[in-house]
Amino acid sequence: MIIDLMGYLGMVLILYAYFLINKPNFNQSTLYSMLNFIGAFFIGVNCFYYSAFPSVVLNLAWMGIAIKALYKHRKWKWGLKP
Repeated sequence: MIIDLMGYLGMVLILYAYFLINKPNFNQSTLYSMLNFIGAFFIGVNCFYYSAFPSVVLNLAWMGIAIKALYKHRKWKWGLKP
């Protein structure tokens, strides 16, 4: 039951991030990346539990992209070159 809830919550977080990024004047890339990371993590756990390994790999890649974006945004925020 907890695994299923994690999968649904992950789906909602990723869909919400996609909704936000398509809104005019949305510029909070940290929020967008965090929603994607957490959503991909939750979906990845769900997929792993149900042995959906291609989806696990996809969500690991999605998490990696989100981590890279968070790292780049953090460096930019501190005035360092990304």
